[in-house]
Amino acid sequence: MKGLKFTWKYSLRLLGALCAFVSAYLIIGEWLGNQTVNSDFEPTPNGIKIFVISNGVHTDIVVPTVTDQIDWTEFLDPATFQPTPQTESPPYIAFGWGDRGLYEDVPQWSDLTASIAFRSMLIPTDSAVHVSYFENQLKETDNSIPIEISAKQYQILIDGFKDSFLLDSDGQPQSLNCCFYPHLNDQFYESPRYYHIFETCNMWTNRLLKDAGIPTARWAPQQENIMVHLRSRDLTN
Repeated sequence: MKGLKFTWKYSLRLLGALCAFVSAYLIIGEWLGNQTVNSDFEPTPNGIKIFVISNGVHTDIVVPTVTDQIDWTEFLDPATFQPTPQTESPPYIAFGWGDRGLYEDVPQWSDLTASIAFRSMLIPTDSAVHVSYFENQLKETDNSIPIEISAKQYQILIDGFKDSFLLDSDGQPQSLNCCFYPHLNDQFYESPRYYHIFETCNMWTNRLLKDAGIPTARWAPQQENIMVHLRSRDLTN
């Protein structure tokens, strides 16, 4: 009987601590998510046009497939994507990062369960880079924000993208050949990073934007923490 009381008491304390942690996480996330960094950003005239896009849960950074700095088709062969793009060099390529298990087990957000979300947030898990080629030009919407940046800023993004891939001995990214989305020309790649509550998909996007000097949140647990800072500014010329 004493053992049962002890277990029950311990369980209640553990639950209380977990609730306090989650509450603190949400409150701090909201506070820091409303703070803008790189507020002095000025768009580069005739610069490199990138986009930050959101599906309401997850954010990606979209960049031109080919510029003077890099041709992404040489690093990420479109022929390995499913379905294969109809053009050899689609105009745009999107980069996202996240929990590998979420990508594998949740083909659509409607498939997300509480147990999967709990596991991915509280237990460090393997991650993956999600890459998509876009064959059509992107348009500006509330969830697709164009930004004109300099070559120096773009190089910071290039380095951030490449650092997120786990490369083989030949310096090539390692494709997973899984989890393809039917509405995209996409591919998934191994990443050396771990996904957890303090390094989520949106925090990955936020960190790259911060490093490149682009307006965003001080901390971004949710996609809206990023998008709200972009919607409120004129980021193109």
